Amino acid sequence: MERPNNVGDWEDQSNSNGNEEIQLGSTGNQRNPLDSGWTTKAKYGRDATILRTIEDVRTRRGADIASDHHLVVANLKLRLKKNWTTGQAALQRFNTAFHRDTNKFNEFKIALNNRLQALQNLLKEEETTMEDNWKGIKEALTSTCQEVLGLKKHHHKGWISIETLEKIKERKKKKAATNNSRTRAEKVQAQDEYTEANKQVKKSIRADKKKYVKELATTAEKAAREGNMKQLYDATKKLAEKYSKPERPVKDKEGRPITEIQQQPNRWVEYFEELLNRPALMNPPNIETTHTDLPIDVNPPTTEEIRMAIRQIKSGEAAGPDNIPAEALKSDIEVTTNIFHLIKNMWEEEQVPMDWKEGHLIKIPKKGDQSKCGNYRGITLLSVSGKVFNRVLLNRMKDAVLKFNTENSNTITLDGETLEDVESFTYLGSIIDEQGGSNADVKARIRKASTAFLQLKNIWNSKQLSTNIKVRIFNTNVKAVLLYGAETWRTTTTIIKKVQVFINSCLRKILNIHWPDTISNSLLWERTNQSPAEEEIRKRRWKWIGRTLRKSSNCITRQALTWNPEGKWRRGRPKNTLRREIKADMERMNNNWKELERIAQDRVGWRMQTGRQIGLAMSLENPNIDVCCLSEIRIQDSGEAVQIRSPTVASKSLFHVCLSGDPMTSSSGFVGVVAARSARAEAALIDQRVSVIK
Repeated sequence: MERPNNVGDWEDQSNSNGNEEIQLGSTGNQRNPLDSGWTTKAKYGRDATILRTIEDVRTRRGADIASDHHLVVANLKLRLKKNWTTGQAALQRFNTAFHRDTNKFNEFKIALNNRLQALQNLLKEEETTMEDNWKGIKEALTSTCQEVLGLKKHHHKGWISIETLEKIKERKKKKAATNNSRTRAEKVQAQDEYTEANKQVKKSIRADKKKYVKELATTAEKAAREGNMKQLYDATKKLAEKYSKPERPVKDKEGRPITEIQQQPNRWVEYFEELLNRPALMNPPNIETTHTDLPIDVNPPTTEEIRMAIRQIKSGEAAGPDNIPAEALKSDIEVTTNIFHLIKNMWEEEQVPMDWKEGHLIKIPKKGDQSKCGNYRGITLLSVSGKVFNRVLLNRMKDAVLKFNTENSNTITLDGETLEDVESFTYLGSIIDEQGGSNADVKARIRKASTAFLQLKNIWNSKQLSTNIKVRIFNTNVKAVLLYGAETWRTTTTIIKKVQVFINSCLRKILNIHWPDTISNSLLWERTNQSPAEEEIRKRRWKWIGRTLRKSSNCITRQALTWNPEGKWRRGRPKNTLRREIKADMERMNNNWKELERIAQDRVGWRMQTGRQIGLAMSLENPNIDVCCLSEIRIQDSGEAVQIRSPTVASKSLFHVCLSGDPMTSSSGFVGVVAARSARAEAALIDQRVSVIK
């Protein structure tokens, strides 16, 4: 082989095996060119082990003896092998999603019924203790869950499809062919093939990513409609690509980091022992005893009480130390109610099983520096079966105790200290203040919606997703946060303006419209298929009113909705209230409470009529808005037919609408409408009283 003139020419010289004669590299470039990736394990794993321990390498020249060999000195950090001790295995949760599958649900009910029936017959024949009875019930429930449901599997489903993975493998082959090319012509051809394969891989990955995000958006929309907040949160978390960071080392009392893994659990035990096991007060508060015995039933629980307590247990929560999920108890309430005669034995013996006294303490980050134990909030996972027993006690005690407190206590005390009145507090996500307005709540909702919008900035900045998908994600993950509790807002002009400004700002960022580029709000709503914020708030309010009017007459919410307070207002202009807004809408609709209660019983008719009346009210209040109240309309534009079935509100710049007839006296309940989207649009005639405006 002819010797090259310079070092660069060595890269084109190959031997018979296709390998280069010289590999140029450094200590940071140790990869074999024949390996498929940087993570490929070396033979026998020696280089990975050695390179991980090397910290520094130096060469030291020795005596001048005409040799190119030099002394190599390296600093190594040896890591001794850890002897792992087999501790307590992690608790495997059961797959509790069986209630969605009818066949699996019926199979579980039959298996559980058979096991509990056999256990009940066995307990009647033999005399056993309370603890033995509980162990038998626990074994029957857990074995049935293990056999029928199985364990929950955490699948981290990748969004890259199998077709894309096959294309990636093909690209690797093209890359290997490029490296093994012997002549320049072969290398040029192989490089072209590799470039084309690389384009196909990137194109396929973009399509997979778009499909994955679209599916998440559909899931979020469905969860928002069904009110499944857990599924909506999971979809939002995946869209935001927000994953919890690995646990950081905690600090001791003096603020020094604890680096040893074995000592960190001891620090948590020490912290929670000091937090929960507090010494008794030196001067305990003088609590007045009751003059009479409270009317609390002390007889053993009845079957109806146990049945009600099982129904009140929430589904979807984590199980306790016994690993019995709530779904297993609620699958067949009659069977589990009969087997829970064990509670009667506990009542008589005044003892509970040991499993009900234990709990798993879970720490959740709360705020600030996560290396400080004080910035965590601890929750305890208790036995679900024990919660049934506690619920029976709570249902018996709460009415009598609350009644006693209201009769004899003027103030609320905690540890001997009287709690002061506050100007505002948060209840169920909404802020209630002494002013009685909605300004503080609206500001809080805007802040939370802004946080949710910033968490999804990767979605808004993505060039692979269409505007339609981005708007759908905005409606389900940001707009839902913004308008949470808007049904009871006292909407003023200022509040509506604040909400609308925030929505418009977010939509402009989604469309990548920045100053000095300008766009009208009507055109912005057209591109994003949005309606005014005031209309959406009114729709939510009347939807809530319909649900409230369908409740029983004894419901407190319904009584408060139609309640007319006594007294007179002070002098001056009265403040706008929710009741005044509802009354004004009723006057526009020419209805009263009795008529609305009759209409509300029909859900479909209620939605249609309230939507129509809200749209008409919007058109009368805002001259820039026209309403399309119609049952069916077809708009033909360039051969494309568009069908609209629900009442909508559109800007005049979007649709040119001509109304005819009296909307309040029309026999069909709708207004005849023809809309034209462009000069070429031809609208189908819905009513003989309609004329076309171009």
